[in-house]
Amino acid sequence: MDFMSIDQQKQKDSLLKRIDELRNQLRQVDPETLARNTAIQFEKQESKRGEFKFQFLKQPLCLDFPGLELIHADSKKVANHQIQALVFYYFRAADGSPLSQRWISFSEIPNGLFYNQAFQGYTGNRLVKNYQNNLVRFSNRARSLEGVETEFGDAAFRFQMLPRLPLLVAAWQGDEDFPASYKILFDASISHYLPTDACAIAGSMLTGMLLKE
Repeated sequence: MDFMSIDQQKQKDSLLKRIDELRNQLRQVDPETLARNTAIQFEKQESKRGEFKFQFLKQPLCLDFPGLELIHADSKKVANHQIQALVFYYFRAADGSPLSQRWISFSEIPNGLFYNQAFQGYTGNRLVKNYQNNLVRFSNRARSLEGVETEFGDAAFRFQMLPRLPLLVAAWQGDEDFPASYKILFDASISHYLPTDACAIAGSMLTGMLLKE
């Protein structure tokens, strides 16, 4: 095992530990309160047991309560640790605030400025390296993931990761004076739905999907 894979394993182990912490915290919250704050349907069974049903980037998911096992509705397979982390962070942070309909960069998120260069490195800069000025190719890939074309920059697509968690991927074409640029943007209400470290996970996941052609 090389140093990179050791580091990745440590990151995964840390994330799995955090998932368990979030799961335990969420078990203490009334599920109907969670449903209101997240805008996610809760199908109640006996007592406070039931199931949340929702979509993550068009993938139907089910989350039972109070067990809080997150599975893909179609295959019944357990969701991977990154999806689990993002969903549990979302459930824990969501407070029902309305979306602002205004896009902000990672640097404008609380404590995001310090990590902005790193975030841009593994999101926008990777997209630049892959797509450069080929906005047609970028747009085709975004549409294949059911991104919704939005007027912003030279090309932009909105992705609904969770009911109150939209992300925008925007591209600016380069010329002889300025290179091409890509950025992942968040609704200005984002701090009501995800902490900053979870925003980084969301951006990284969406970038990875856009790069898998």
